[in-house]
Amino acid sequence: PSEIVCDQAALALANIDPTRTEALPVLIRIVTNERWMAAADGIKAIEKMGSRARDAAPALEQVLAKPGDGLNRCIAVDALPKIEGSAAAPVLVRVLKNDQDATVRFHAARALADLGPACPQTIPALVEALSDPQVDSASQLARLGEPGLTAMEPALKSPDLDVRRNVVNALTNAAMSAPWVTKGGEQSRLLPDQLVHLLMIAMTDKSVSIREQAARDLQFAGGEAQRRALAELAREKKEYGQQSKLSTRAY
Repeated sequence: PSEIVCDQAALALANIDPTRTEALPVLIRIVTNERWMAAADGIKAIEKMGSRARDAAPALEQVLAKPGDGLNRCIAVDALPKIEGSAAAPVLVRVLKNDQDATVRFHAARALADLGPACPQTIPALVEALSDPQVDSASQLARLGEPGLTAMEPALKSPDLDVRRNVVNALTNAAMSAPWVTKGGEQSRLLPDQLVHLLMIAMTDKSVSIREQAARDLQFAGGEAQRRALAELAREKKEYGQQSKLSTRAY
């Protein structure tokens, strides 16, 4: 049969029964050839095989080394953790640091987070990427729960306003996904202690918008955090009112 027929047969077999690896050599050839559309199908088929496709890892790394092939690099980045587990971390870290395509770097950050906080490279690499505005590693760190949240605390003191804002945006998303609970007839959000701690720090930020955002996140947190958040919102409202009066008088 022709090469194209062999390729299609290998893709079909891998998709029908990913537990069978007879097609893996053909899939590796598909991934490394110059027909990028077929390569995408090959990478996805290899990904379905999971750890049974470890022999394909070098081929996927070869894809990552190809400039100008952003789509396949993204697909390869997504596949590597499912095939190699934590062993894929060094490659993902390198992609996160060095790839010129922001979308590929975003996929690398997400893939590292998928490996979880137990992977020793995950949190340091995501923290280092907090300065990359196109990656949103703060959201990936927030996905990791308490270890990821704890790792973001120093960034709340960063001199870079964008870094602090990105961290607080991730904290806001985490707060908005927290469940509501009813106690004493009043509703509040059940926020993790570490999340409350970080938002309390953010409420002392020199940026008015960050302080207000953190206070709004905590206004239904219950207890002391809620009391301080409501006080902060009231103070900001009062200051805004005073500034508005001064502006009106100026005219």
